[in-house]
Amino acid sequence: MNAVGQYGQQGQIASAPVDFCYTEVWEHSNTDGYGIFSRIITDNANWSNGKQTVLAAYLNYDLGLKGRGYFNTPGIIMATAVASAWGGTILQMGEHMLCHEYFPDDNLTMTGELKRAMIRYYDFAVAYENLLRPATPAGGINSDWYGVDVTSTSAYVFNQWGPKANQIATVGRHLDDCDVIHLLSYRNATHLDWCDSDGDQAPQSLIKDIPVSFAVSAQPSRVWVATPDYQQGAAQEVEWEYVGGQLTLTVPAIQYWTMIVVEK
Repeated sequence: MNAVGQYGQQGQIASAPVDFCYTEVWEHSNTDGYGIFSRIITDNANWSNGKQTVLAAYLNYDLGLKGRGYFNTPGIIMATAVASAWGGTILQMGEHMLCHEYFPDDNLTMTGELKRAMIRYYDFAVAYENLLRPATPAGGINSDWYGVDVTSTSAYVFNQWGPKANQIATVGRHLDDCDVIHLLSYRNATHLDWCDSDGDQAPQSLIKDIPVSFAVSAQPSRVWVATPDYQQGAAQEVEWEYVGGQLTLTVPAIQYWTMIVVEK
């Protein structure tokens, strides 16, 4: 059942005997567009008692209407990263990547770079699915999400989610045996619209060895980091220090999306 623009989702579709929530997304914003994804995914989880969300979200839409061309790789990656970090997924692939609600429309073609990136992102979503799409927490729907204040002695600025231009947005999730902190970069963003309708989103530069600190509730047993943008998504255990409730570590790399896992 398709909740177009969330129409009918609350109180009707989400609570119906469907396996997951399906939302066709048409709302856009150049200032907080990626926040639309997180809101839909968490709303659907609340309304459905924890069901997962699939988004029909047609990327580079206006670019595709102009005729033949290529998808803009940074725009696709940034939207995919947000949906995945928040536990959802985007309906993207059929015989080709979708750019239009008329699925046979194949005006836009994937570059080799984008094909390789999507393989990495899909592999990452499968490899870490227990962290990205866990079962409903004991505390209730969405009780696991929390704000994370990340500080750094570097020149990079972090902010609690939603996204802000020239900054790296953060959000945390409490799971049974670990905390997961997502870092989503908008440092070089041309805009903050998930659709990247004109295909002009800028690539995010890869930065390395970023010192960060943030509060955790107890001393960890292990800390590791993974990102689909570096070393093929492989987990990298990192050294850390825990003093006065603050965890300090060095993140090996951030480009579009990096995940820190703090094991309890």
